[in-house]
Amino acid sequence: MSYILDQTFNGTGEVLDNTLQNSQINSIQIYGNKIYTAGTYYNSIDYYYYIARYNLDGTVDTNFGVNGYVLTENTISYNQFIDVMIIQSDGTIVLLCETLTGNNFALNFYSSDGTFIKTIDTSYAFYNEYYSSIKKQLNNDNFVITFLNLNNNFHSFQQYNSDGTKIGDLVQTIFNTAA
Repeated sequence: MSYILDQTFNGTGEVLDNTLQNSQINSIQIYGNKIYTAGTYYNSIDYYYYIARYNLDGTVDTNFGVNGYVLTENTISYNQFIDVMIIQSDGTIVLLCETLTGNNFALNFYSSDGTFIKTIDTSYAFYNEYYSSIKKQLNNDNFVITFLNLNNNFHSFQQYNSDGTKIGDLVQTIFNTAA
């Protein structure tokens, strides 16, 4: 089976955006007739989080951030990377970020126009704890982050309100890897 690119998308069926060279896309979402990408950008000196917003035809949405892009210098620690992005029903963008070592996590919040709102350090610093997933609940904008610890064989779950405040305690589930 062969596939044909949709030529109405950016005139070529693809977008090659080299505005942020030395960047990587870690998450993509479609919300409100816009395409959002989020990732990490390195300018040879510092690491930044970035969010880019595109129209459905693949052109950059220049009404978002500065000419379609938002750059935020890392605020918690050096070498943090975007893992995933969710977009809440009011358009608030939430980025789950982790350090290069995978031992600490932060949530960055942005308004629907790309304005930075706040960073929340989740205060999880488990050895070899790796982010696994962030999911928005279907009935509201609360979300759950799951973490996986490969060395100690457990999953951790933490639920958050839409504003990033914790709901309840961290739940850890031990699993057995033996056959």
